[in-house]
Amino acid sequence: MSGDFKEEFRESMNELHFREDGKDRIHDRLLFNQRESAKRKENTMNKWTLKRSAAAAAVCIMITGITAFAASKIAYYTAASGTGYEYKTVSEMNAKNHSELPAIPETLGSGFTFAGGNDINVEGKDESGATAGKWKDLDAQYTDPSGKTVTLSLTAHFDEEDRSATEIRTISGLQVRFDQDDYLVLPDENAELDEDVRTRMETDDHFFVSYGSEQPETVIYRNVSFEKDGIGYTLYTSDDIDSGTLYRMAAELIG
Repeated sequence: MSGDFKEEFRESMNELHFREDGKDRIHDRLLFNQRESAKRKENTMNKWTLKRSAAAAAVCIMITGITAFAASKIAYYTAASGTGYEYKTVSEMNAKNHSELPAIPETLGSGFTFAGGNDINVEGKDESGATAGKWKDLDAQYTDPSGKTVTLSLTAHFDEEDRSATEIRTISGLQVRFDQDDYLVLPDENAELDEDVRTRMETDDHFFVSYGSEQPETVIYRNVSFEKDGIGYTLYTSDDIDSGTLYRMAAELIG
């Protein structure tokens, strides 16, 4: 990834504007949280993706729609998915013809069970906006008895991220990266930022500032990602789930 894109990526993140109910809507739109299902409308949403950077995508999906990056003929990705579950069971999801992608498991980790899943219709666009490729990714959500959620995303079009990882482990010969991204959400976009916040924005690949909350708050997104047999796997969450738990889930999938 070029230096120019890295700068563009950071500017896009820092210009995000949460709506008043932004945090809830991120859960609602991206994680398909069953507890919020009554708030959803059965329509199509735009989904922004960047090299499978699920934590950043969680915010960008409902705000920005798309962003650009350099990758052969493709200048940017767009994607769309319904706001409700297309698949209610693992057998239903795996019975659909997703020939490039592996089967979705029934459980993940200790106590996380399949809650529902969706096809993600992705298009790669060139510089002129013409479609350079189309494919389907899969998202499957898992919940535990306490209501915590983890989403498994599968793609046959996996791209490595160029930004630094929070941590990298080797599991069964595969490199598995963990990223934790902190979003400082502030009420007033016109207020001057503290010097330490400005400094962190410039130096920390995993820190972003957004606006729209009633009072300052930090929202944390965590994900692990790896590539196996040409398939990209990403596990992501905005709940309080530690890296060890996500790594153990990755180890199960690598199996």
